Amino acid sequence: MRALAQTGQHFTKDPFDRERYDKLAALADEIIDHHTPDMDTATVQSIFAAEDGYATPKVDVRGAAFNTAGEILLVRENFDGGRWTLPGGWADVNVPPSVNTEREVLEEGGYSVKAVKLMACYDRDVQGHPPYIYHIYKLFFICELLDDNPVPSPQGDLESSEARWFAEADLPPDGELSIGRVTRRQLQRCFAHYRDASLPTEFD
Repeated sequence: MRALAQTGQHFTKDPFDRERYDKLAALADEIIDHHTPDMDTATVQSIFAAEDGYATPKVDVRGAAFNTAGEILLVRENFDGGRWTLPGGWADVNVPPSVNTEREVLEEGGYSVKAVKLMACYDRDVQGHPPYIYHIYKLFFICELLDDNPVPSPQGDLESSEARWFAEADLPPDGELSIGRVTRRQLQRCFAHYRDASLPTEFD
């Protein structure tokens, strides 16, 4: 509803339609406020104030790097109670998604990698993640480890406090995963694609 209102506000030339779209946006903000106890309507409105033009999904990138033992690199997320996730985050504009991913792995995990395969383009809303205020596409890349030796993060410890290698059988329990960022099934699919590079890219 919020995306429809935003797109209508952008394209309409009719002042009466604009008034209707403004009311639709306000109604959507009230609904979001009602279902997010930690936000009030003013906060919701401030989040969307910067959104303009045709509404499109946001893009989140995740890098699945594996060591020679076949273990996957996870980082402990500072902003989600210290839960574990794949390195990643919002994709920056004017930067290819693979480069965004490689940078995130280096900044959060401390390892230089090369993105070698787009494993999946997932719609967050149909992947079992908790609800979120934006519609998001999640891009998962299988990454080749370029150097076994970690380096200090260029960003310090702003986003993650720890990086660790996990075998598939020893992944953190569900309560310790940052499921807003990655699910157990997605991690299992990363292992499957690492073992069999011929698997096709997954989507939706």
